[in-house]
Amino acid sequence: MGISLSRNTFPFYYHGSQSTTLKYSVNFEDSIQWPPGSPQFRRDIALRLWGFDIFKPPLPFTSIDLRAYVRYQTQQADLFAHDAGQHVLVRTHQHVSDIAEILKENLDWSQARERVRLKNYQSKSQHPDKALNASLNLAVRLMLMVEIGEVPNGFSGNTPPLLWEGGKLSHVLTKHFALPTTHFQEQVSLGKVFTARNIERIAGIKIRWTSNLADHLRLFDSDDDETVVNIFHHASFLVMQQETSLVPNSAAILFPRGLIEETLRTLALLFPRSNKAAAAWYKRIALKEHLDLNACFCPQLRAEDRQINKFEFWRERLVLLKQAFDEAEPNTWSQWWHDKRRGVHRYPLLLAAAALLLTLILGLIQVIEGALQVYEAFHPPK
Repeated sequence: MGISLSRNTFPFYYHGSQSTTLKYSVNFEDSIQWPPGSPQFRRDIALRLWGFDIFKPPLPFTSIDLRAYVRYQTQQADLFAHDAGQHVLVRTHQHVSDIAEILKENLDWSQARERVRLKNYQSKSQHPDKALNASLNLAVRLMLMVEIGEVPNGFSGNTPPLLWEGGKLSHVLTKHFALPTTHFQEQVSLGKVFTARNIERIAGIKIRWTSNLADHLRLFDSDDDETVVNIFHHASFLVMQQETSLVPNSAAILFPRGLIEETLRTLALLFPRSNKAAAAWYKRIALKEHLDLNACFCPQLRAEDRQINKFEFWRERLVLLKQAFDEAEPNTWSQWWHDKRRGVHRYPLLLAAAALLLTLILGLIQVIEGALQVYEAFHPPK
C-alpha cells in the first residue's frame, strides 16, 4: 500500500525498504518528535534557532534545504524522549526555542541550567535534575549539531559525546576544536584527485555520513577491519551559521571563529562543484541516503587554498586522511583502473596488462587454428 498524505501526516523514510508515516508539526506548540511538515514552518524554525531566512539563500547556493536537518532533529528527539518522555522536560518546538535563546547568551552551565529550571516545564521524570540536564543537552544538539551530553538511558553512538558540566558552552567547543600547535614546513597540496568519490572508489576507504560536527573527518577502523571516515554533510546548516556569524547573540558565535568557514572549505575540497562526475556521484547518494545536496555546491577552491597549512581546525584529520589515501593500494581491478594518484607510474602497468591480454588473444587464436587443422586432418573434405 502507498503512503497517503494528509494535513497531519508526513512521509519519513528510514534506511532500508521499510517506511512509516508520522504526524508532522505545523506550529511551535506541536511535539518536537513531529518533523516540521511545511517549508514555511522550517523557515520559522531557522529564524528562531539561527536568525536566518532560508528563503533568501546566499550565492552560489540556490536554496537552503533543511530536510536533512529535519531528519536529524527528529532522530535526536526520539533518542531523548523515549520511554514516553520521562527522561526529558522538552516536549515542543517552543521549548527548544526557549532554551536556545538562553544558550545564545553563552552563560555558565549552572546559570543556563537555572534559567531553564525557572521555565517550570512539566516533568514526568522521577529524577527531575537529570531530566533538566538532558533537556539542556538536547537543545544544544538541535541548535549546534554537536553531540553534547549522554543520551538518557540510551546508546550515545560510536564516539563519546562532549560533556558540558561546567563553564561556558563556547569554552567546551573551543577546547574540542582546538587549533593545532604544530605547523607543517612541507608544502602538502591536496590535489584535485583528493575527493570523496576517489577516497572511496580508489583507496577503498568507506564513508560514513554523520550529523555530528565533532565527528567530521574522523578516521577509524570498523569492526569489520575496514577503514572508515566520517563526513559531516550538512552544508545548509553551515551556510546559515556562516551568514549569521557576525550577528550579536546568534548561535554561530558559540563556535570558534573560523571553524564554520573552514568546514565549508573541506566540503568544497571533497565535493568539488566543477567535477561533474563527482557531483553526480554525490547527488545519487544524497537522494538515496537523504543527505544535504548543498554539500556539492560550495564555492570552488583556488589552487593556493588546497595547501594543508590553509587548514587549521581540520588539519590533523586531513593529514591522516591524505596519508591513508596515498598509502592505500588498489585491491580490485576497478580501484586499479581509476587510480590516477601516481600519474605516469600506472602506464607501464597498463601496457603490461595490454600486452598480456594481446598474448592471451593470440594464444587463443592459435589454439583454435590448431584445433581446426586437426579436425580437417581426420575429416578431409569430400
